[in-house]
Amino acid sequence: MAQSAESLVLPELVVTASRTTVATKEVGSAITVITAEQIERRQVRFVSDILRQVPGVAVSRAGNVGAVTQVRIRGAEGNHTLVIIDGVEVNDPMNGSEFDFSSLLAEDIERIEVLRGPQSAIWGSDTIGGVVNIVTKRGRRGLRGHASAEGGSFGTYRLNTGLSGGNEGARASVSGSLLETDGINVGSTGSEKDGYSNGTLNLTGDLDLARNLSVALNGRYTKAKTEGDRQDFDFPATPTQGLLVDSDDFTETEQMFGRAEARLLLFDGAWQQKFGAAATRADRRSVESGTTSESTGTKGRLDYQSTFVFDTSTLADAAHSLTFYAEREHQDFRNRSEGFPSADQYRDPTDYGYVGEYRLGLWDRLFLSAALRFDDNERFEDATTYRATAAYVFPGSGTRLHGSYATGATNPTFFELFGFDPNTFVGNPNLKPETSKGWDAGIEQKLFGDRVVLDVTYFETDLRDEIQTAFLPGFRSTPVNLSGKSTRRGIEVAAQARVTDAFDLSGSFTWLDAEQPNGRTEVRRPKYMASANANYRFFDRRANVNLGVDYNGRAIDNEFVDRTNRVRIGLEDYVLVNLAASYRLTDSVELFGRVENLLDEDYQDVYGFNTPGIGAYAGIRVAFDTP
Repeated sequence: MAQSAESLVLPELVVTASRTTVATKEVGSAITVITAEQIERRQVRFVSDILRQVPGVAVSRAGNVGAVTQVRIRGAEGNHTLVIIDGVEVNDPMNGSEFDFSSLLAEDIERIEVLRGPQSAIWGSDTIGGVVNIVTKRGRRGLRGHASAEGGSFGTYRLNTGLSGGNEGARASVSGSLLETDGINVGSTGSEKDGYSNGTLNLTGDLDLARNLSVALNGRYTKAKTEGDRQDFDFPATPTQGLLVDSDDFTETEQMFGRAEARLLLFDGAWQQKFGAAATRADRRSVESGTTSESTGTKGRLDYQSTFVFDTSTLADAAHSLTFYAEREHQDFRNRSEGFPSADQYRDPTDYGYVGEYRLGLWDRLFLSAALRFDDNERFEDATTYRATAAYVFPGSGTRLHGSYATGATNPTFFELFGFDPNTFVGNPNLKPETSKGWDAGIEQKLFGDRVVLDVTYFETDLRDEIQTAFLPGFRSTPVNLSGKSTRRGIEVAAQARVTDAFDLSGSFTWLDAEQPNGRTEVRRPKYMASANANYRFFDRRANVNLGVDYNGRAIDNEFVDRTNRVRIGLEDYVLVNLAASYRLTDSVELFGRVENLLDEDYQDVYGFNTPGIGAYAGIRVAFDTP
């Protein structure tokens, strides 16, 4: 290590590991924080791409940019990951209670927190794998603005602009992005390109009504169109059966969500209260093989949180935090398929959740937490989940131990319960929720004067009543609960190093063993994943070069023949190399460029869906900042 190297500065606070903001050193669960600076240096345009560098996270995209993108944490399914954007839970009721990352651009994001392991006691359903919490940039004192444009391979162009500002009592921001690409041919036959377009608008605002009372508002709107090819399930069978063939299929989506929140502090901040209301809506129109289907999913939530913090300095120098949280969530599901009147469906269940959490800090070195949640479900049996965490800091050694034990639950989805069409996918109203128990334990070590941080974590999770698709006679299918226990275990390694004042290194490694009760490996869960990133600043920090390498190990997927998955096939491992560079001509003008998939790797995340080869992009960014 060079003597001039600075200490590595890690985020001091996280907002996902608890119902309240806590210091990083107090967190017992495994968590990774991605900053705006890291996103900017790597020139990542989609959130899913930077999540590939998080230990324990597997990303699978069905072909081109904009295609369905799933994120799996610690071997769990995609709908076991809860996604939160600016305080709004955005998992889509009409997408199997799963968030599709395909349209989530990385523009104007302040930080991403990835909390791993079951978190239902804190965040409710859909958290067997973990939570991805995204916080966008908000206005602050002064006035600042930016605009950028880039273009490149596959007929791609992108525009982004934003304006933010404020004073001591009010702050606001607005930003917008537009991305268009001609894309590639995602199928193995034909030559028709499958394009994608995305327009996103984001708004935030904060207003201080009094010294101890404030309100916050935010909203986000995304409109996207994804072109694709149909899967050949023709009868009688053709040579391309089960594969993609050129077609005019496409999907149009509109996503809207927002939140309003009031925050009240009493007794010099010892009693903290929050009142919130959030709403989401997703409209989807798909044309597949000439048949149009439309769906709408909405969620409305009212919530209240009360936290009381106090110290007992004469008793173990203890710090205490007591939190109560209550929510009411109403969901509305509507589905209509042209040509299948029996598929027209509507449901509107309402659920209630109640959380109690206690956090304890002793001698500023031992940190404990316990949480209990009760869910009053309209469609299912009521559920109780819990979580306990611990962290211990050895003073002066740079060593921190952390661990957690928790339970999780994920309710069956709308389509799993009620189906889509009796001729294809038949619902099962007798499904039970999936439940899990999991624990992890790890050690974090700082070395060389805090210039290096290394964290190693081992985890195990047992899943019961896993929901899988069973295939019926006549090309039909239905979801069923598997009997027995599905197991997930593995090791996560994360490392960061400030080698010199200008040179940073980071990396991660994951070993994962995810199996169904019959011992079969879960699909699209690589056994080995790794990433490495190097960043170098020079020319008085006006220039920056970033090299990223992502390794995705061999995985298993289903090969569909006659609409069944009788054959399982291996997906080959691959390495993606991305190179990005930028140079500030002035304090306000910056040129940038990058090469994605530098080695022109031929790979698939989902069997039968091709992905882009090497691509080059360049652009310019203009910004101003007034105090």
